[in-house]
Amino acid sequence: MIDSVLTWAVQRRLTAINHFRNHPHEVQRELLRGLLHTARATEWGQRYGFADGFDGRELAQRLPVSSYEDLYPAIERVLQGEADVLWPGRVTWFAKSSGTTNARSKYIPVTRESLEAGHYRAGRDMTALATALYPAERILGGKTLSLGGTHGPNPFRPDDSDSRVGDVSAVIMQNLPRWAEFLRTPPWS
Repeated sequence: MIDSVLTWAVQRRLTAINHFRNHPHEVQRELLRGLLHTARATEWGQRYGFADGFDGRELAQRLPVSSYEDLYPAIERVLQGEADVLWPGRVTWFAKSSGTTNARSKYIPVTRESLEAGHYRAGRDMTALATALYPAERILGGKTLSLGGTHGPNPFRPDDSDSRVGDVSAVIMQNLPRWAEFLRTPPWS
């Protein structure tokens, strides 16, 4: 039964992958419309008129190219628990860089949507493609080795145990769906 469910899921992803391979511009336009619609009521969305539903060319004209330092005042507010600044709702997880351009760590807000639409979808796509390209390898036939980083309390919200900061790998692993625990090793304990 598990094999048939996994086969069905792989086939669904392969259909979606083929769709965006064959219609990349259409898929990108649809994705932009969805992102603008979702973020339209945020402070950032109101400032730049996301409710207008513009295209990619207009997006490049409306939104300034920004460095992390330019965005940091807004990110700091999100770190402190303010909702609806850059994305709807209150962000509780933040990936922390190891310090790059200015020798300081950067805090990257990680939303449930970014995990689902980015990291987890990429993992499903990679698994679907590998399963299709190498069917004899039984890629889903065993456990997956998962090595994660560390995470800890958000230093900007020391009294909020729900808000955490960590390596991106730790953020991803701490937010995996429960069913993924059966496919990974070593166990949390």
